[in-house]
Amino acid sequence: LTPCVACAAGKSAAAGATECTEVDLDAAEDALGRLAGALEGLGVVGGAGMAVCGAMWWLCRCCPEEESQAVQDRKALQEYERLQADQDLEANLARAMSRQLRFDGCFTGRASELEQLRRQLLGTGSGRASLTGDPGGRRESIVQYGGAGKTTLMRKFAKDHRSEFPGGIFWVDADGVERLRNSFLRLVRDLGGEAKDEAEHESVAAAAQVALNSRSPSQWLLCIDNADDEEVLDLLQLHYLPGQLRGSVLVTSRCSDSHRWRELGVAEPLRLEALTAAESCVLLMRRARRAAMDGKEEGDVVASINDLETSEQEALRRIADEQLGGLPLALEQAGAYLDRNSRVSFCEYSQMLSQNSAPTIFAGKASRLPLGRSVASVASWINIESISAEAQRLLRALVAAGQRGALMPERLVRAIVGALAEERAGRRHTAGGSEREMQEWFFSELMFCASIVQEVGDGQHRGFTIHRLLYDVVEEDGQRTDAAEVPWPALLSGLSTLVWPKERLAEAQAAERAEHSELLPHLAAASRVAMDAERAVATEERAALDKVILFAAQIAKDVNCDYNLAR
Repeated sequence: LTPCVACAAGKSAAAGATECTEVDLDAAEDALGRLAGALEGLGVVGGAGMAVCGAMWWLCRCCPEEESQAVQDRKALQEYERLQADQDLEANLARAMSRQLRFDGCFTGRASELEQLRRQLLGTGSGRASLTGDPGGRRESIVQYGGAGKTTLMRKFAKDHRSEFPGGIFWVDADGVERLRNSFLRLVRDLGGEAKDEAEHESVAAAAQVALNSRSPSQWLLCIDNADDEEVLDLLQLHYLPGQLRGSVLVTSRCSDSHRWRELGVAEPLRLEALTAAESCVLLMRRARRAAMDGKEEGDVVASINDLETSEQEALRRIADEQLGGLPLALEQAGAYLDRNSRVSFCEYSQMLSQNSAPTIFAGKASRLPLGRSVASVASWINIESISAEAQRLLRALVAAGQRGALMPERLVRAIVGALAEERAGRRHTAGGSEREMQEWFFSELMFCASIVQEVGDGQHRGFTIHRLLYDVVEEDGQRTDAAEVPWPALLSGLSTLVWPKERLAEAQAAERAEHSELLPHLAAASRVAMDAERAVATEERAALDKVILFAAQIAKDVNCDYNLAR
């Protein structure tokens, strides 16, 4: 596209940047229309596309005689790159804000806890005073043992108040020092920042503080999940949560030490208690009879409970309050099992729990269930053992290929599902029908029906998680049986599809490197599991394993994060 026909033809124009009177404006408008269509086809749409066209139109109408064509082209390119950078930043923010903000409609109770979080983090009502020394900085922590619903409560609060944090909602995985640093580093990149030394916590924390404080003060929310380890809490206190950090911070942890939280700027942590007996019964009924209870208010659910036979009412209350102790994760797993196995009554399920095994349903398998396990683990084991054989194979593959408690990118899950679908079809490079079938089944059985895998985020920013307790149940069960139960051929085949050649990886753009860094903890975890179970990995599959390990090592070098790959 010639920006100015008149100037290109050597016509005169007034000094400075006055309009060239001899331009064929109709032809220029037609050319700009074609440019707009081309930009839309390349994905540069909306305000960014209009702004690029506007920049070109300005060059077309206001072209100083002394500016060469090369100068004009360079200005147009610079304007496009600036707009593209703005567009990339907004895309990063959308991805960061969507992480973890997906929520299950079975959520029950916690009204007083949500109100306490609202008062403390949004400054409405009589919330507790902040200890950060900055009136713009508000902090709170949710503390309790695993399975009590800490993360679910944080997600619920963040989703309900998303519009009240226009500066963004950012999620940090604090389950270990490496994941803490990697999550903050990803946050820095999402906000367009850069750490001087990506391998040092102090440098990453400083860059994160600059990036966050550049947002509107008090209008962003930082959600830090699973900050359990003492070393992680030390790093938060020393580097990542300085007193001058503005905005709101919400942390989940198993640490209940009030003194420790005061050091982190939290006046008093929110200690999450078990659900009340009434709330527990409503949650179990909602999940155990999901289709019938869908969309019903709490009063309607209570009415449905009262319509049950007396023995069933008593059994439901016994399960919810006495046997599962009002623990949300246990109630969710029990409800998921009962929903899929509608012929099992509440009375029968209560008996299964009281025996701490499932002999009537799984004859011969009861000895595999270790005694003394928590009620949540028992309910989870019963639920996991009841899913189909194909679902169990996929679940074992996801646990082998995933890092405990970490968000699994959608493309990682789809790669594994696709490889298992090909294996099931009995041929390589299937046309895709069976893969689509298996993906639909995966979303239905493991996620919606069994509530073993949770979907987080939305749209193109989706990912999946397995609760740490469920991960442990699957992993421990595999250790007691045989590592060969992991479908290594399909798993390594799926992971191999994610591998980039070394030359292509070296040329990767920033956004592509960020996506690779999200894969790293899972590739590293899968590599370690495969090496530990070397006898279960056939010789012909070791080439694929080596390929995955080398790719993970290259990513680790690029993002200065080892994940124990050195060994």
